[in-house]
Amino acid sequence: MRTLASAPDRQVRIYRMLDGQPPVGLNVLPVTSGNWVAPYSAEGSMRFTLPWSDLAEKLGLRDKTRVVKYALAVVEDGSVLAWGMLKSTAWNPAEQQLQLSAGDGWSFWKKRLVLNRALKNSWVDGEVLIDEDNPRPDWALTINSTLAGIGAGVIAESLEWGPVLYDTPTVPQGSNTRTYKCWELPRVFDALRDLTEVRNGPNITWPARLVDGVLHAQYVANPTPREFIVNTSIAGHHAAVTSVDEDGDSIASQVFGIGGRADDLLLVAMDRQTALEEAGWPLTQAANKDHTSVTDLSTLRGYVQQDTTDGSTLPENEVMTLPATLRPSPGDIIHRQTEDPYLGGEVEDRVISQVTADLTSDTVTCDLFPATQGA
Repeated sequence: MRTLASAPDRQVRIYRMLDGQPPVGLNVLPVTSGNWVAPYSAEGSMRFTLPWSDLAEKLGLRDKTRVVKYALAVVEDGSVLAWGMLKSTAWNPAEQQLQLSAGDGWSFWKKRLVLNRALKNSWVDGEVLIDEDNPRPDWALTINSTLAGIGAGVIAESLEWGPVLYDTPTVPQGSNTRTYKCWELPRVFDALRDLTEVRNGPNITWPARLVDGVLHAQYVANPTPREFIVNTSIAGHHAAVTSVDEDGDSIASQVFGIGGRADDLLLVAMDRQTALEEAGWPLTQAANKDHTSVTDLSTLRGYVQQDTTDGSTLPENEVMTLPATLRPSPGDIIHRQTEDPYLGGEVEDRVISQVTADLTSDTVTCDLFPATQGA
């Protein structure tokens, strides 16, 4: 373990969500403890404790810790380890402490809607005629790209409504199509999450970097995973398996999905993967009723295919500690070997599903799942 005193280069800093600029004056928060959680392609969290002091008051930190207006970033050696929009604060008068809670790159997109930029100028309050089969061009947003590129298109369109510290992503050519019904006022967050839930959907990440002291966040889909060879029996690897558990709730080798209904027609799709059955498991079935507004068969198939992919992966969750200097990320691959009477001594491939880090610790905790389907 190391303390903040022995690691002065790891700091919690604050920046404006609007443009990534630091507030006037010192932007390093005098926090004493904290941690952050980064899950795979899902919203993460950050929490820090700031004891009040003459320095905190002198710096005007009450005004510099306004929710949504500011973002927190953990910075070490000039690199941003984690960052996120400040979501809530809680002042404890008895203990004279301020608790700070932030999200990650996902969090801000709960504050934006998927809207065609043309609506900025064409919007008029009152009744509007919506023909769902042939809507007015400004009341729909159609993006043709890859699945990851559709996410980039949604982000780029939203940034046209107003700036925020995210860089505008490039939208590549691709064969996938999504049409968003702007009259339903969908959130950007939900549109992005839907993309991650289909088979071969993108792993969406939000890395940030400092450019001349300004925080820039990026939309990055499907980053190339890094691979680590880890042997817990070698002292120099500073790694350990701390727990292994398995829960069968997620197992499903055949999934039936229900989409939208039009008059007497109901859109349905089914997928079955046999990896577990071939290894001796019985057939297990599940239903996906979460996408009853979907009208495109290929989209509905994508959802049920991802369900069977997840349901055919052995639900064994392994928790491992690794050196923080490795800076592992969700999606990275661990080639793990350990001398353990339960796990055995063979090399097994695991994918990182979540990373939990502590502000003052030399290690991080990683949740891992099997890299392949079946047993």
